[in-house]
Amino acid sequence: MTGRWMFASMAGDGWWMLAPERVGGREYLLFVLVDLQHVANGGETMHGRARDPCRPSSPSDARPHRVVDHIFHALSAIRAICRVTPAKIPAMTLPTSSPLRRLLPLAVATLAACSSIPCDEPVAKPLAPQLAASQLVLLGEVHDNAEGHKRRLDALSAAIAGGWKPAIAMEQFDREQQPALDAAMAKCADADCVIDAVVTDRKAWRWDFYKPVITLALREHLPLYAANLSRTDAGKVMREGVSKVFDVQRSRAVGLDRGIPATLLAAQERGLEGSHCGMLPPQFANGMARAQIARDAVMASVMLDARNATPGKPRPVVLLAGNGHVRRDLGVPQWLGHNASLAVGFLEADAKAPVHGEGTHAQLAQQPYDRVETIAPTERPDPCAGMKPIK
Repeated sequence: MTGRWMFASMAGDGWWMLAPERVGGREYLLFVLVDLQHVANGGETMHGRARDPCRPSSPSDARPHRVVDHIFHALSAIRAICRVTPAKIPAMTLPTSSPLRRLLPLAVATLAACSSIPCDEPVAKPLAPQLAASQLVLLGEVHDNAEGHKRRLDALSAAIAGGWKPAIAMEQFDREQQPALDAAMAKCADADCVIDAVVTDRKAWRWDFYKPVITLALREHLPLYAANLSRTDAGKVMREGVSKVFDVQRSRAVGLDRGIPATLLAAQERGLEGSHCGMLPPQFANGMARAQIARDAVMASVMLDARNATPGKPRPVVLLAGNGHVRRDLGVPQWLGHNASLAVGFLEADAKAPVHGEGTHAQLAQQPYDRVETIAPTERPDPCAGMKPIK
C-alpha cells in the first residue's frame, strides 16, 4: 500500500488494518479485516458448510444483536478516524472473538458494500513528535474551550511520555509569583495545593483546565514558570511605557531596546479595537496595545530564561498562552529574536469570534501559525451583547 500511515491490530485468529489511499485526488481510508480461521476453512464453518450468521444453529450462538454491535463498532471506528488526525486516534482493539468470526461473511459483505469511506481532510502528522523536535514551543488556547485544552494536554503528555522534558511556562501565573510557585512545586503533592499556595484570586482563570498541566509537571518533575505580566505592571506600561517594567538587560535580550515597530503597534491597536467590539476609545488603544506588547515580551523573556536556566545545558521550553500571544506576526515570537520556535494555534472551526489581532478564527486558519489544530466551537453568549463603551 502507498498510504502514509497504517493502523493495525492482531488478536486471536484474526487481524484488521486501516490505511489511507489517494484516489482521484481524494483521501480514502481502507479497512481490511481478515479472519484466519475462516480463511483456513475455505469460507465455511467448522461444520463444513456455510450458514447464515444471523440464524444461529445452537443456543450458544443465539446473539444476533452482537452482529450489529460488531459491525457498528467497526464502521464507527472508520468514520471517527476519517474526522481526526492520527495523533487523536485512541488505542482500539476491534473484537475478533468467536462471535465476530462466525459473523465474518456479514461483516465483509457490509464493509464491501461500503467499499471505503472518504476522508474529506488530509491525514495530518501527529503533533507530539513536532513538539519533541523543538526547543521553543508556543501552544495557544481559546481560554474557555474544553476540547482545545484536552487536545493540547494530550499532545503535550504524549511528547513527554516519549522522553521530551520541557520547562512549562504558563500565562496563568504572573512573573512576581515565581518564588511562591517554586516553593509550591517543591512541597505540594497535587495541583490544588500549588494553586492555593500561589493564587490569591481563583476567579481570574478556570483552573480546572490547567490543573492537569500542573499535575503533569509534578509527576514528571518538570519546572513551571510564571510567564505573565501582572495587571499592576500592565498599568505602569499604559501610563509610562515599557521601560518601567523592563531593565536594560532584559530589554536588550528581547530587542525592546530598539523600540516597538510602528506596524506592530498599529496592528495591536486594531486588534484591541476589534476584541472590544469597536467600543474602545482611541485614547485608550495606544496604551493598551503597549501593555499587550509588554506581555508578549515578558513571555519571550521568561522562555529564554527557562531555556538557559542551566548554563551550557539548554532545555526545551513550552509556553501555554492564548492564541493571540502565540501568533508569529503579533505575539511572543516577535520577541524571541533569531531563536527557532514552533507556534501552534488551537482555533475554533468556523467561529466568528475574533482572535486578538486581526481576523476571526476561520480567517486565521492558515496563518499566522506554524500549525493549526482545529477544535469545535464552544457555545457562549455574544461577547458584544452587554458591552458598553469605555469612558
